[in-house]
Amino acid sequence: MKKLAFLMILLLLLAAGCNKKPVVTPTPEPAPTASPSPTPAPTDAPEETATPGSLQPADKTPEPEKATPGSLGGKTTHATPGNLEPTEPQPEDSYWDAVSYETEYYGTVGFDSNWSTVNLRLLKGGKGIFRSSFWTPYAEESGPVTWTEDDGKLTVTCRDGTVLTGGIAEGKLVLNYRDGTLLMAPQAVPPRGEDLGTELLQGCWALQSIKSEGSAAATAEEGIRAYLRIHGDSADLYWHTGNEKQSWFEEDMGLSILWEPLYEGSPNGYWQAELSGESPVYRGYALTAEGQDRLLLRITAFDSEESEYGEVRSSVTTCVFAPVSPDKVEVMTAPAPVTVSTVEEMMDAIRDRATVLLAPGTYNVTEWITSAGEEDLGIWARSTQPYNAQGLYDSGFDDQPELTVAGMRQLTIASADPKHPALVVCEPRYSNVIAFFNCKELTLRDLIVGHTPEPGFCTGAVLKLSNCSVSRLEGCELYGCGTYGVTAENSWDLRLSRCEIRDCTYGCLDFRYVSDAFVSDTKFHDCEGYTNFCFSGSIVEFTGCDFRNLKDTFLYLDDYSWASFEGCSFDQATHEALLNSPYGEDQLSYDADANSAPKG
Repeated sequence: MKKLAFLMILLLLLAAGCNKKPVVTPTPEPAPTASPSPTPAPTDAPEETATPGSLQPADKTPEPEKATPGSLGGKTTHATPGNLEPTEPQPEDSYWDAVSYETEYYGTVGFDSNWSTVNLRLLKGGKGIFRSSFWTPYAEESGPVTWTEDDGKLTVTCRDGTVLTGGIAEGKLVLNYRDGTLLMAPQAVPPRGEDLGTELLQGCWALQSIKSEGSAAATAEEGIRAYLRIHGDSADLYWHTGNEKQSWFEEDMGLSILWEPLYEGSPNGYWQAELSGESPVYRGYALTAEGQDRLLLRITAFDSEESEYGEVRSSVTTCVFAPVSPDKVEVMTAPAPVTVSTVEEMMDAIRDRATVLLAPGTYNVTEWITSAGEEDLGIWARSTQPYNAQGLYDSGFDDQPELTVAGMRQLTIASADPKHPALVVCEPRYSNVIAFFNCKELTLRDLIVGHTPEPGFCTGAVLKLSNCSVSRLEGCELYGCGTYGVTAENSWDLRLSRCEIRDCTYGCLDFRYVSDAFVSDTKFHDCEGYTNFCFSGSIVEFTGCDFRNLKDTFLYLDDYSWASFEGCSFDQATHEALLNSPYGEDQLSYDADANSAPKG
């Protein structure tokens, strides 16, 4: 009976507990809020299995087994570092930097910004940059990389063929490289523009602003329009000014990615490119990407003037470029050939890629210099090497004007009617008729060039070439009283064909440090004074040429020069002078059977 009474009391107590709120327990109640939530619905779930989702009203409570961290706020979201710490980071769209490199030979190596550096940046779409320098400063692979991921295994392929394999482990990117293991840690810094290699550079860009430093005032000229076109590993640059003679272009420049800044104060320390062109005008180019919509191009050039202390000064122009549609790029195409009849028209037509045809007549260069204005003619810096000079200059002294054509590319000056050649002359005996400086792919064809016919003793040559490459003189007659028919220095790939050089007061040719000079089917006669062919540090080949009435010394070669004669003809005195020259086979090549010597 006592057991039955005890059970009845226990049932009554349980029934009373189900019909009223729970009594206060040692656990404190939650603090009230401004908008209190409704009282939770009764649940049969044990207290220890309650989930955050069960704190909501019954009709919005998700199934306990389907609750996710994204549903903590009552709505479904993607997991983020703010609400869920992922078990492993993902390589895509992330920024990775080297932590260590483990190898059986060298142990674990720490990486810094000096020479032992490893960086791997993996970007959206599988593009990025990998660079390494482990054992020496010269062991480096660089450039865009691609990566593929299959079942958690990552394969990274560099541009040079280097392959790294690995995957995510313990929060790090593990890559097997050569004989070691590369550990990369995720970084909070997002990929910046300068970290993206050439990917952000591709396309067309237009000049937005210019900032000049140094002494080249021309770079700050208003109205400059410049365009940069980058395709793959090469680039084109077109620079338009108000003066077309000072407009220039660089096509097919090499694009080289560098890891060290080219200059102090570079806007980033991670990535830069150097552009290398073949313009006759010396300029240096450093390119930096600043984000996805800005390129910074830094152009360094030597001035054509010297400082008061006699030093050559340089100028630096910093250009900001922004994206532009390809159809907006102003490409510099070769102008149509133009026929001129006056010296003024001739000078106005000279520019890059021009073909200037001279109608029969006389073109007096001196008369044009004395009447030209500052906008047409610059003043030459006589004691410096003006590698950035471009245009027409007076390079003479005092009252002895001289024309220098500087920095021109693919320029052709020829007679419009080869049967009636145009005559190009200058008056001062101390001046070259025309001097060419830093010109590339220059052609002079079917012209007669010399000083005015009045008698006098010359100290200026007929034509002078300095720092020129790929020069062609074809079918030209060069006469004295020029000192030499052609003087050339620091030039290469010079060819004379079907020319005539006569009546010069020093000799025929004077070459100093000229390589790859070829002279063919050319006549040399009636020159006298010093040495007819004077070569220093030069290599010259004569083929099918004729030598007559050349007095005094025939040939001079310094220890660094070499000359050859093949299929040539000589008069008796010239032939004997060649045979009696003091040069051996290491400097002079002459085969009597391959040349036509005079009889008797």
